Amino acid sequence: MPGQVGLHTHPLDQRDAGPRACQRKDFMVTSVCDGWMPWITPHSTWIAFESHFKIYIWIFIVESSTSRTARMGNALSLGTSIAIPLLGGTGIGLSMRDDVKTWFPTIKKPSWQPPNWLFGPVWTVLYTLMGISSWRVYSKAGLMSKPMFLYSVQLVLNFLWSPLFFKWHRLPAASADITALLGVLGLTIVEFTKVDGVAATMLYPYLAWTMFATALTYNITMNNPSSGSKE
Repeated sequence: MPGQVGLHTHPLDQRDAGPRACQRKDFMVTSVCDGWMPWITPHSTWIAFESHFKIYIWIFIVESSTSRTARMGNALSLGTSIAIPLLGGTGIGLSMRDDVKTWFPTIKKPSWQPPNWLFGPVWTVLYTLMGISSWRVYSKAGLMSKPMFLYSVQLVLNFLWSPLFFKWHRLPAASADITALLGVLGLTIVEFTKVDGVAATMLYPYLAWTMFATALTYNITMNNPSSGSKE
């Protein structure tokens, strides 16, 4: 009857309810036209759309913030992983400068001894590769894992060799230290391979240089028996 509200209209908008809204293709109503839902009007649909839009914006902001925080955390852990061996090795090397200039030239060395200027660049590259490699394993296995424990042990042995050799002139002890380093490093690479093959591969140059340094240390130790310790 004229003046009465139809059974299938919504009080928010009587004029646009029902099939007529579908015929006019009103905004956001066409999505339900095939299965006409008479209780949904353009007005109520817009409220629902606006609410969902705000939710989507909020989710995007939260996800973007979380992603940005994760990237910052990864960058920080990577920088720390590189800084530990690089700064540690560099600091120890700088503290040995006087001994390298005064004592080291006086001992017998083999003809295949590299020039002193080569050691700095080589160790800079090796320490950087070590840091990246350890970070990759740390990210997957965690700090308290077996691979990271072995990595930490070999790093301590690495740092200990320089003062044993250059500062205290304890050549037999330096030979024992670098032998232990070589063994632990080999185990570290084996464990790294189980977690991240790329990380293990990045330690191969370090392994090769340590093998060379081991042979060099033994040669110097045998040819300088009187330089067993620093008085």
